[in-house]
Amino acid sequence: MQTVDTLVVAGGGGGGSDIAGGGGAGGYQADTAFAVAAGPFTIVVGAGGAGGTGGGNNAVAGSASSFSTITANGGGRGGAIQSVGGTGGSGGGGGGRFSAPGGAGGTASQGNAGGAGYSATAENGGGGGGGGSSAVGAGGTLGAGTFPGGAGGAGTSNSISGSAVTYAGGGGGGRSGAGGSGGGGAASGGSGAGAAGTANTGGGGGGAGSPVAGGAGGSGVVIISYITANFGVCTGGTITTSGANTIHTFTTGGTFTVVSASGGGLPVVLRTIQDALNVKAGTANLTIRQAINVLAGVTDRSVQDAFNIYAGTTGLSKQQAANVRVGTTNLTLQQAVNLF
Repeated sequence: MQTVDTLVVAGGGGGGSDIAGGGGAGGYQADTAFAVAAGPFTIVVGAGGAGGTGGGNNAVAGSASSFSTITANGGGRGGAIQSVGGTGGSGGGGGGRFSAPGGAGGTASQGNAGGAGYSATAENGGGGGGGGSSAVGAGGTLGAGTFPGGAGGAGTSNSISGSAVTYAGGGGGGRSGAGGSGGGGAASGGSGAGAAGTANTGGGGGGAGSPVAGGAGGSGVVIISYITANFGVCTGGTITTSGANTIHTFTTGGTFTVVSASGGGLPVVLRTIQDALNVKAGTANLTIRQAINVLAGVTDRSVQDAFNIYAGTTGLSKQQAANVRVGTTNLTLQQAVNLF
């Protein structure tokens, strides 16, 4: 059984309304040696929670993301004025003005707690920042007429995609709390709405500084990476490569299908397009045009026309027609013809 690297990030929680706490980051789960068997796996990508409105304590927690047995919990909602932050993968910040605790977080080490609204009995305290995957949200502080909010907790950098990206930052607390690194939305400084968390990072939404909308949480993401030579042509998500690795990125739900390098999959080393077509056609040394004409049962047709005839389609590119023929959508032409 082979292993893959995985990153599963849930949707961030929505920021609260009215001197409110920031939304907690979506839960963050990373594994560098997750065992997989051949077959399909359902991928769920969690949505970010809606921000609170009208000063009500009605912000919404983020939704969970999952792959196989890995589940990341949605981020906790930010608390409205004088309201407790919600629990989640990372907790939402507590509302300001008077003391309001932040929400707990870090379920199964997925994140951290949100910061508390200013803890003294005073009317000028700001909301707490939402928790991030690497740090707790900062608590609100006291400032006459300014209600200084706490910053969102920092997220975590991960290079599974081939470059370093920071995920799962907490939303800033109202008013004026900065969003945490990793997509956390900033709080509004006064009458404006809180900023949304960044899509596909799981960042929490920023809290609103007045009775208007808090920022929505950012949606989550699921990324799977593996050494290309250890597998056949696996499918699902947006497929890229980086060095020796193939990477599948899911920004919405879908299916990741594992194909082993032997026994039902392709050879570890893919054949060239010409060689793969000749093998399928039972021929040798024909050109690509000649071999695809043989497979399509025609003569002297263009390569594109012959691919379309073989796939039972019209007007598609060679790559598109080859994908239709093998029941996929995003393989390269070489990958697809190796599955003929």
